[in-house]
Amino acid sequence: MGKNILIISSDRKLSDEIEKCFVNQIVDVCYICSVQEAICKIQLNDCCLIILDFASLKQCGDEAIIMVRKYSPVPILALLSERSNSNKVAALKNGADNVLERPLQSKCYWHRLKLYYAGIQS
Repeated sequence: MGKNILIISSDRKLSDEIEKCFVNQIVDVCYICSVQEAICKIQLNDCCLIILDFASLKQCGDEAIIMVRKYSPVPILALLSERSNSNKVAALKNGADNVLERPLQSKCYWHRLKLYYAGIQS
């Protein structure tokens, strides 16, 4: 499994922040704006983590998880803007492996992201 992280988001600032989080590690971060593009990338390239930003997607996040899951068993980390437990549960039921709430502004969130990545690498 490669050390590639695929970010599906139309929020370029978020992707830049995630990339900074992994700057001292040997990790390639790939930023893609649409689920359809992501599926093409998944089929061509190995990745070890998919970060799916619900807040920035034009389509339903749950549908996006289901579509991505059809093509890849890679762990999916869903970023949700809502604090609703039902949305978290729906994301997990539809195939997300973990959920974080946006905005990801505190150091705690970035640390959790690094720990999650380290956990799937071991």
